Amino acid sequence: MKARALIDGASFGPETVEAMRQAFDEAWGRIAPVVSDVLGEGEAARKRLAEAVLRVTTEGNTNVAALKPTPST
Repeated sequence: MKARALIDGASFGPETVEAMRQAFDEAWGRIAPVVSDVLGEGEAARKRLAEAVLRVTTEGNTNVAALKPTPST
């Protein structure tokens, strides 16, 4: 299942799904330049990001800023 389909098919209200989409798109925009798409690594990374957004949302957090992963230092 493609990453965006995981979010679009989530069992949350429309406002929560939109927050998830926004968080996913903003986070992916930051991550994409450093992820190689060799042998499908890009899609695998997108799927892991979508799963992370779903996990955080399932824990009850629907704030877009909180849904976006923070860069590790």
